[in-house]
Amino acid sequence: MDKGIQGNNGINCGWNNKDHGNFIKMVVKHGEQWYTEEFMNDCLVVLTHIDQEEVRVHLEKYKVYKDYERDKKFLLNAYKDLKQHLQKAKVALLNREEVNVQSVQQRHQSQA
Repeated sequence: MDKGIQGNNGINCGWNNKDHGNFIKMVVKHGEQWYTEEFMNDCLVVLTHIDQEEVRVHLEKYKVYKDYERDKKFLLNAYKDLKQHLQKAKVALLNREEVNVQSVQQRHQSQA
C-alpha cells in the first residue's frame, strides 16, 4: 500500500504542501462534489498558477491516494481482527490442553 502511495507521488500527490493544502480546502468545502464546475472554478481561483488540466490530473491522483488509504485501513483492521481471533484460539487451546493434562494426572493418581 505504501509503495502504491509513493508511486502516486506521495501524500501530496506530487504537489507542494501549500498547493495541496489549498486543494484539500476545496475538497473539504465541496464535500464529495469534486467533478462540478464550481469545484474546478474554486480550485482555479485559489491555485492561480495551476491550470484546469493540472487540477484534473491532481484530482485523479488524489482519488487514487484516497482509495489506497481506504484499502490500507480495511486491511489493517482485518489484520487486527484476525490477530485477536488467533490469540483467543491460542488461549482456548492452551486451556483445553491444561484440562487434558489435569485429567491425565488425576487418572494416574487414582490408579496409584
